[in-house]
Amino acid sequence: MLRRTLRLRRQYLYQRQQSQNEALLRQKRKALKDSLEKDRPLPSEIRDDIQLRKDYRFDEGLDQQDTQVLDDEYGDLGEKEPNVLITTSRKPSTRLQQFTKEMRLLIPNSRRMNRGNLVIEDIVSACRSTGVTDLIILHETRGTPDCVIISHFPYGPTASFTLHNALFPPNPKENSSRVITFANQRDYISLRHHVYLRIDTKNIELVEVGPRFEMRLYEIKLGTIESSTAEIEWRLKPYQRHKSFVLSEA
Repeated sequence: MLRRTLRLRRQYLYQRQQSQNEALLRQKRKALKDSLEKDRPLPSEIRDDIQLRKDYRFDEGLDQQDTQVLDDEYGDLGEKEPNVLITTSRKPSTRLQQFTKEMRLLIPNSRRMNRGNLVIEDIVSACRSTGVTDLIILHETRGTPDCVIISHFPYGPTASFTLHNALFPPNPKENSSRVITFANQRDYISLRHHVYLRIDTKNIELVEVGPRFEMRLYEIKLGTIESSTAEIEWRLKPYQRHKSFVLSEA
């Protein structure tokens, strides 16, 4: 089972890389065609590509092809309902269990699982066999939730966040009208959870019900959570100089 999963993951990454290369080549062909038709200087990125100009007369029609680029593991998000499983680290405190319950109420189509003595490999195997699309694991330090790991199935990626300022106000009813806000400020993602009450035909009132917390991304791994050999796509380097914030660039 593990070998098959690794093989499918490698096959997916190879197909994605091939698709990205083809998309880049089509973009260069289009830029070359526009420059020739409008009698403009060639862009710097294709000026020295001798092979591209040599092959252009044989593949002028290829730039019109519309093929799908495999660059998004969440590309089928609107095609099927998500199936989210939420669990914790081993021996969770009462506070972490309460936070897990709040997260289950917060996230649609999610369910909570008591981890017990299960290891990560067992949890991942159960997720694959039951059609889970995303696994969320909550961690704590001395009773305070401080980390959340989100792993997407079947091929990843896995994103790890630190948690800050987690508060647990009273919960709303499960069928109440809710608004969930994710706001990015200086690479900290703030989550706020409100219910809204309609006062009249033009005005509504927002009431915060929680939970509320801040998340900071510190790692993205190209693979599911149990894969120890997966490539690290991005990792936080807090002492590295940078002009702007990472999430603000997207």
